[in-house]
Amino acid sequence: PQIVWLPGAYGRSLRIARRHRADVLYTTAPPQSLNLLGMRLQEALGLPWVADLRDPWTDGVHRNQWYPDNPGRKAREEAWERQIFERADHVIVVTESAREGFLVKYPWCPPDRISVITNGFDPVDFAQVTPEPRFLEKGRLNVTLTGHVETLFDLVPFFTAVEDVVREPERRAALRINFVGTRRMPRYDAWIEGHGLGDVIRYHKYVPHADSVQILTESQVLMLCMTPRHDYGAVKILGKMCEYLYTRKPVLALTIPGITSRILESAGVGTTIDPGDVPGMAAAMRRFLDEHRAGGIRVAPNEAVIGTFDREQQAGALAAIL
Repeated sequence: PQIVWLPGAYGRSLRIARRHRADVLYTTAPPQSLNLLGMRLQEALGLPWVADLRDPWTDGVHRNQWYPDNPGRKAREEAWERQIFERADHVIVVTESAREGFLVKYPWCPPDRISVITNGFDPVDFAQVTPEPRFLEKGRLNVTLTGHVETLFDLVPFFTAVEDVVREPERRAALRINFVGTRRMPRYDAWIEGHGLGDVIRYHKYVPHADSVQILTESQVLMLCMTPRHDYGAVKILGKMCEYLYTRKPVLALTIPGITSRILESAGVGTTIDPGDVPGMAAAMRRFLDEHRAGGIRVAPNEAVIGTFDREQQAGALAAIL
């Protein structure tokens, strides 16, 4: 993606690097065209180059949807990915599982050339939140997901669990499910309307990031939806999860066991349920409702774990590499 941007960016980057007498090149993806830019600049300038891949490239779940009908693209991208590990002075990825995967894929790459710097949160982003709600209904149990839901994730089992929970009028009045900024797919609109859940499941339009974090602080439970495949749900860390950690609120993670579930468990805030487990999701929401009514949902945040996702610490790790 954005490959046509490369020629103009290359010329502009050369001028900037020469004018400011750059010491090191640092590129971060996605899109991976940025790392191709770094490769070309390294050739022209002879500077050390740090390539931040973040997530897997050619082994990514969405990439592999594109390759079957385009073997030429697959071959080109695999060659480019290999060149990054051949030429970059250092490579950064976002999870330990991604690092291990690349070391298996490129066994000739020295292990000390690949580092892990996870996604994180910036406390400054939360500096302007107000104690009084501005977006969500006060007194309800607000379960909120910010961002978008992957197209490969099926929300119908979760909606079925919600339908089961709100058969009781008291629970229906108390529960609100909020999707903030997520893409609405027609099949869900029809399903929600057909099952009479329009008063419980609420869609909110895209909002500025400051409003998004305000909505997080107004919610009682935060939700993640991760495609239940080992090459995605078990190995990927979502940036939104890190923001969730900062709030110290309970997180309902609809995913398979993996790195996200381990982080949330060790942080003391997570409830992980398989996205197809309708009874399990319904039971979790009933528990949240009962605890909320009794005075608050019980969590035991582990500050040592949560603190490792602070962007200040991560900036220090990147500074050390540079």
